[in-house]
Amino acid sequence: MLSSQLMSPQMRMLNKLVYFKIYDMLGDMMGKLQAAQQKMEEVKNRLDAITVIGEAQGVKVVVNGNKVITNIDIPQMIVDDSDKEQIEELLLLAVNRGLESAENVAQAENASAMKGVLPNIPGMGF
Repeated sequence: MLSSQLMSPQMRMLNKLVYFKIYDMLGDMMGKLQAAQQKMEEVKNRLDAITVIGEAQGVKVVVNGNKVITNIDIPQMIVDDSDKEQIEELLLLAVNRGLESAENVAQAENASAMKGVLPNIPGMGF
């Protein structure tokens, strides 16, 4: 870059304007990032309150929107009539269905919260 002694007064002024514009843009971007972080925290709190159920032949797994299993229900009938391997298979199927439902809810909530906060960045899913 030219030293300030070699620049004309107009160029020095233009240079300052460019710096101020960049500074304003960075400040705006930081504000948007802080807003996005706050929105994500709000989404996390909402997802804690949302529950979905995965079910397989009476075995039920309750999962919150943050993909935390909060309850498992195995009917007594299944315990009495089934072997250990069948119960494990049903439980695995129910857990995976519950987690899949929780993932779908989380993606929808995140996309909804991020609309208008961050620019549309390919691959981010917002």
